[in-house]
Amino acid sequence: MTDIINELSHASAEVQQLRRARQEAQDNAQLSFSALLEPAEPGEFTYAERYAVAAFSAAVYQAGEAADFYFDLLGDEADADLVAAVRAASQRGVSTGPYYQGDFLIFGDTAAEAALGKRLAAAFDWAHLLAFHPKDASPQAIGHLDAAGWSATDIVSLSQLVAFLAFQLRVVHGLRVLSGEEGAARPAAERAAGVADPSWQVTANTLQPDTVLPDHFVNHSLGW
Repeated sequence: MTDIINELSHASAEVQQLRRARQEAQDNAQLSFSALLEPAEPGEFTYAERYAVAAFSAAVYQAGEAADFYFDLLGDEADADLVAAVRAASQRGVSTGPYYQGDFLIFGDTAAEAALGKRLAAAFDWAHLLAFHPKDASPQAIGHLDAAGWSATDIVSLSQLVAFLAFQLRVVHGLRVLSGEEGAARPAAERAAGVADPSWQVTANTLQPDTVLPDHFVNHSLGW
């Protein structure tokens, strides 16, 4: 079974041996890649959308080789216009964080990103929010996905994919460090300015009617 993390990290033989000491964790990381990016039945969350989100996320994290890898996969599933739109969105999405509140970057609202379409643009909004200010992953933000045509199941899959990519790219970086590879210097990123209020709204599918949201930290089960 191909191990994408090993391929992207160019891990040394010694580091690969260390990974094999936790074989189940290594295997599950690859199985997560397969389940989230190349499932047998992708459903409405298409392969092209999955690769687009992966390419966008890797580029926003400035993970050069990983971004190239996912853009190659995207190029096999999408036309040149969509690939170009994803690249344009990725370039605009590079930023420094965290954003404590506000400054939401909205994708799909510029001419360069018009080819994304409402659904994929909303996915990029969500991926960027989770990367730079997950604190603002509010019911309104989920409502934005719902309004763009994402089902509850696909919102979960999208969120799992974004979370997996954050894990994968950090493991790749860590393995490169352990292997003695310094890596290419990343260009300094400027803080991308967004909008304070994206006008996202809670939708009927966003929350269960009896959901009670705490307004402070609690240590008991929320019962969701």
